[in-house]
Amino acid sequence: MIMPESLFSEICLDEVGFLGSQCSVEECRSADDTGDSSCMTLDRVSITVPYSNASFGLRLLLSADNLELAPDFIFDDPTFLSSCDAADLEKLVPALRDWRRLSDLPALLRQLLTAYKSHVVSRLTPGGALLDGYSQLLAELGPDALEPMVAAGEVRPALYVLVRLPLDLSTLWERPPPGRRPCALLLLKATENGGVKARLRLSPALAALATDCRLPPPASRPLTEYVQLVTELTQRQLQEGSDAGRARRLLVAALVTAAPDRLLDLSANCSRMSLRWDGAVAELLLAAYPRRPATLCLASTAGRWRREVPLTLSNTAPVPEVVDMILDKVEELLKGVDRDSDSDESLL
Repeated sequence: MIMPESLFSEICLDEVGFLGSQCSVEECRSADDTGDSSCMTLDRVSITVPYSNASFGLRLLLSADNLELAPDFIFDDPTFLSSCDAADLEKLVPALRDWRRLSDLPALLRQLLTAYKSHVVSRLTPGGALLDGYSQLLAELGPDALEPMVAAGEVRPALYVLVRLPLDLSTLWERPPPGRRPCALLLLKATENGGVKARLRLSPALAALATDCRLPPPASRPLTEYVQLVTELTQRQLQEGSDAGRARRLLVAALVTAAPDRLLDLSANCSRMSLRWDGAVAELLLAAYPRRPATLCLASTAGRWRREVPLTLSNTAPVPEVVDMILDKVEELLKGVDRDSDSDESLL
């Protein structure tokens, strides 16, 4: 039976694996001989950690009478640690020997993941651009930045390597929310002809900044050079996205300051704001600003007319001047609408 209360609710698994925040923890409890549902005890925990192109899954078998005893394991991959005795296991996973409480779980999982990487690498066969490149990446980036994986259940098992790109996020104006560990991951897959395919995976906070990050193909480049190229490209895209976000927020703040009584609505990321005028609403669309022109939508509150025009706003002009330009443009459009209305009435 799955219980809603979680003994693991306060255990931070964000630090386990590249995508630790997406770890899945499922607790199972069993009733005693009486069958009384109020006397159910925790005896199994299923944990799934995102790993490379797949996942690392295991079940912890706990002592219901004493949770301070180190757990036993059942792994989704039956070949992992299948012939390992107790002494070798403690060398590979010293957290087992040092286990005192459930809060030791993240350290235990990290050590198991490290051991699993070694297990995967031991199954790799020589040859192929990705395997050769993996050795070079390992020497340059270290094992903590790589997650190799051999796809199971395939006639010719494919090799995958997930690379955590060494980005510098300290220069970004828009920082990810506290408590979240953002990451940029490059998934490399060996093809049947000995080549390599690549795909970039960004955590949500980074994907919101790098909205147009397209990868060049690896072609015949050494993988170390390709990873460096993708790192530089992603860093540049993130910086541009962060700078654009800053420009939007500064512009919106200045507009609110200049016309505080006109503010009607504002999106959380400052990509859209609405201002009220007598009989009209001006909606400013800034999602692509300042890389592309903003859009001004002016509509009658009675639904009689609507105007939509692009606004090419200067990237170098002081923000107050840009604000004046926007407000003047709204007034100009409103006067044009009034003139059109007067002309229509004179024809009647």
